[in-house]
Amino acid sequence: MGLKKTAAEQRCDEIVAFISDYVLRNGYSPTFREVGEAVGLHSPSSVSKYLHRLAEEGRVFFDESRPRTISTVDRRDDIETISRRICLEMADGGKLYMDCHLQKPRAAPVSVCFDGILDAKSMRGKIGQVVGCTASCD
Repeated sequence: MGLKKTAAEQRCDEIVAFISDYVLRNGYSPTFREVGEAVGLHSPSSVSKYLHRLAEEGRVFFDESRPRTISTVDRRDDIETISRRICLEMADGGKLYMDCHLQKPRAAPVSVCFDGILDAKSMRGKIGQVVGCTASCD
């Protein structure tokens, strides 16, 4: 005999099922408002609370700064690793390369940027100001 799910757990399951079905039918993600309408949540903050809970559990992923980015991950093979070499161009003409590896849901968008000044004290050698950052595949 299995444990009975709480109302919140049942609501989470409904949300994940709705998102999966919506993406399958439409080819793009629903909005927070559409999620709420589908599962009977009238408050945007309630929808946000549930989606954040699901994100913490690793069941959904989204970028709140962009519309229609909610995606579900039902299987471990939906996780991919993106590897990129980043080239930081220094003001003195030198270049610093960093290899970056990011694990993310296959359906989730990724955006990476670098902005700031490197702490020359923590590195060997003289480091100038960073003037540019580009992804490199060499």
